Amino acid sequence: NKELFRYNLDSNVCEYILNLDYKQFGKDIILNTICEEKWLLHDKIDKGHRLNEWVEESWKYIYSGKNDINTEGVSKFFFFGNHDELVNLQKHLQEKFGDRFNSAFTLPFCYEVFSKNASKGIALKKIAELKGFNLDEAVAFGDGFNDVEMLREVKKGYVMSNASEELKKFLIDIEEAGYNKDSAVAKKIKELFKI
Repeated sequence: NKELFRYNLDSNVCEYILNLDYKQFGKDIILNTICEEKWLLHDKIDKGHRLNEWVEESWKYIYSGKNDINTEGVSKFFFFGNHDELVNLQKHLQEKFGDRFNSAFTLPFCYEVFSKNASKGIALKKIAELKGFNLDEAVAFGDGFNDVEMLREVKKGYVMSNASEELKKFLIDIEEAGYNKDSAVAKKIKELFKI
């Protein structure tokens, strides 16, 4: 539970997103902000919304207005909604800001926007440096587009079978590990390390 490093989003990107009428891309799109270790939700949702599946005892959203957010302390935004509508939102933001941020679909209905310096690949390199690990001896598993850099940094990357077909086609050279629901990561680790 100790933060080792963090890359926050450019404050100009944050200000734009917080003032953007994202509902023009889809009326059911909802905006979430991760800011100063808090999960802020900016749109009312009902109890049956799939976002509630992510709530845990130690990690819950707080309803929040957008005006009180410190734009210097935003780790990421994530939008929930229809995939095609989120793709249009993604195109809009990329046209506006180019490479001033990084983004990924972690799920077809979840589009994340984060610092251009933040990726699981960069995080893995940083932790390897801090701990004295060699990534030529590392394996990684992923199921979202935010895992691509990490899977390419290690000696052996595995894409999960439950990943989107789009991701599996993008990572055609990376072996499938199996399904999360079948404990595929644990099974692959046992196989690799002969446990």
